[in-house]
Amino acid sequence: KGIVQELERVFDPVTQNFRDPSLDARQRSFEERERTLHLNRARDTQILRSQPFNIVNHTSHLEALAPNLDPMRLGNTTCKDRLGETKRQKEGKPPPPSTYTDYNIVSNLPFDDHHWQKPDERPYCQEKQPQLRKVPPFMVKDFNIVSNR
Repeated sequence: KGIVQELERVFDPVTQNFRDPSLDARQRSFEERERTLHLNRARDTQILRSQPFNIVNHTSHLEALAPNLDPMRLGNTTCKDRLGETKRQKEGKPPPPSTYTDYNIVSNLPFDDHHWQKPDERPYCQEKQPQLRKVPPFMVKDFNIVSNR
């Protein structure tokens, strides 16, 4: 019973402080360090998820970190699991195809024959060979035309 009461007296619930000043100072510095780390992580997440500039007055949020550089083209060298892992190129990815079929869906002709672009600029389509469908033997049912079963 005495040990529990002694542990209860270590922390003063009225003043919300430890009774030992060194323990209280150590706890305060720990909490301040953790708060700073948490706020820095939150700010990093905000920068990654939001625009790198102020949308009202168009000032850069990252000008102090990387002066005269485009923040969207910066590479990330410290953490490999975050955005900006490598520097972005000026040329982007090619646009996705307008259709995923290799033929004109209206005329049913391949793009080699029927496409709106010039013949040398038309998309190349590969001839796809159908695969042999294998039906398991237990799926083959005999049919009797007399009994219709």
